Amino acid sequence: MKELRKHRSSNRLPTDKGFTLIELMIVVAVIGIIAAIAYPSYMEHVRRSHRVDTQGQLLDGAQTLERQYTLKRAYDCSLHGLSNTERYTFSCAVNGVANGSGQSFTLQATPRGDQTKDHCGTLSINQRTETSAAEGDCWQ
Repeated sequence: MKELRKHRSSNRLPTDKGFTLIELMIVVAVIGIIAAIAYPSYMEHVRRSHRVDTQGQLLDGAQTLERQYTLKRAYDCSLHGLSNTERYTFSCAVNGVANGSGQSFTLQATPRGDQTKDHCGTLSINQRTETSAAEGDCWQ
């Protein structure tokens, strides 16, 4: 008798276990909303980290060219030490000539693959350490 009263007092039978379809759909919807917000933010963070790595490589290449200039009094693009990566293609121009030798240089990193979605576009640096990109906040 006590057990019968116990069952009548609650809305669920003792054999009811698990989640309802509505509860499961709510959880799936919440996960979908979180993923829709988080994934683009994550991808932007990844692109920004690749851009910062590339900026460091450009600065290293510029320093290599400057060290070489102090020895030979000319820049030589064949010695910049940069190699293309999966996300950027590097190029060097001296006096406006690709892979030349002279008194001024410009190192460029052109994005490729998924990195082309980065708002900064092509990054460059010259012998006066002037940097350029599509947006002003790209070099920090």
